[in-house]
Amino acid sequence: MRRSSRIALLVALAAVALAPAADARRTPVSTLAGSVWSDADADGRRDRGEAGRGGVTVVVERQARRRGGRVWTRVAARRTGRAGAWSATIRVAGRHRVTVRRPADAPGFAPRRADSDVGADGVKLLARVPLDGRTRHVDAGLLPPAARATLPAPDPQPPAPQPPGPSRANGIVWRDDGDGVREDRELRVEGATVEAWSADKTQLLASTRTNAFGGWELTVNATGPYRLHETSAIFPGFARPLQGSDPALDSDFLRTAADFGFTDLLAPGVDHADIGAAAVTRPQIGDFVWNDRGRDGVQDAGEPGVAGIAVELWDDGRSERYDTVVTDANGRYHLKAPGSGQSFRVHVAAPIGAVFSPKDATAEPSDSDVVSSGADAGWTDAFFLSTSVISATAWDAGLQAVP
Repeated sequence: MRRSSRIALLVALAAVALAPAADARRTPVSTLAGSVWSDADADGRRDRGEAGRGGVTVVVERQARRRGGRVWTRVAARRTGRAGAWSATIRVAGRHRVTVRRPADAPGFAPRRADSDVGADGVKLLARVPLDGRTRHVDAGLLPPAARATLPAPDPQPPAPQPPGPSRANGIVWRDDGDGVREDRELRVEGATVEAWSADKTQLLASTRTNAFGGWELTVNATGPYRLHETSAIFPGFARPLQGSDPALDSDFLRTAADFGFTDLLAPGVDHADIGAAAVTRPQIGDFVWNDRGRDGVQDAGEPGVAGIAVELWDDGRSERYDTVVTDANGRYHLKAPGSGQSFRVHVAAPIGAVFSPKDATAEPSDSDVVSSGADAGWTDAFFLSTSVISATAWDAGLQAVP
């Protein structure tokens, strides 16, 4: 073989070796694209000869969930080219909003018809944009300056504010494994009640029950922000809300004492999809606070329980309180956990003049389980409740010098 042929062959082989594999996996994306044009006859249709409008700003945003509620985060901001075209790449699936900013010389947007997709405010909401490689179009017709004279003169008095239209909400209630994320293998909960309440929780606005697949849908006629409430007799607790990376698969119902079983406030007049409820059992936690006359941290015969002692259930980080009770006449207490599959701590409040007995004096369950002194006095160690636990009554507190 001639030397020049061998060199050509080696170059070709190297190119093949360095080329990416044909079947290399790529992260799927989708595209939002469109055009902005001057709608000369203001009919919402792009007719032959109606030119594109360059230099118009188009903003694309995605709805995300935060602990304080739902927020819009910017995905891209584009300026239309000379022909009025724009495009943006979507890398995270979900609800999106496209806003076309009206130029100063355009009196408004064309009617939303066959070709113009935005409303009078220049906004188009897309309920769900999946990552399927497709391109979805959002176009906007601008009223020409000449059309300004055809617009009705403003009323001398501002119009009365109109109440928002109906709001539609839907979601799924499922039997969760404790992680707060819905998975295909997890069973759906049939017959759970889902209600819409006013923001102050005093007025019931709508109610329904989940179907055999755990699904539900409500139409809510609310004049202001409202909340959703979910209850199930079989699985009355909830996993932690807002877990995982996909808002369509997480739980939206809160577990704090004041808002247990409710969502954050939802805006009226707009649709809210995928409001999930991760239903779990609600274990009972106890159990005994006694007068440790022997001062040894061990429950001896004849040592009585102490009534009226406040006992609280907290998360393991001591940042969120779930339940508060007082001991009964026999010194017993029963707290309700919001769910299972996580760690908790119990806190016992000592009355004035009393101190706690030594912690873990024996290996037996009849000793005191709270820290006796220092900054952690009255707190138990963190303990984990698995999703199979229904009742856990192993946390006692010995008090000395009880008044």
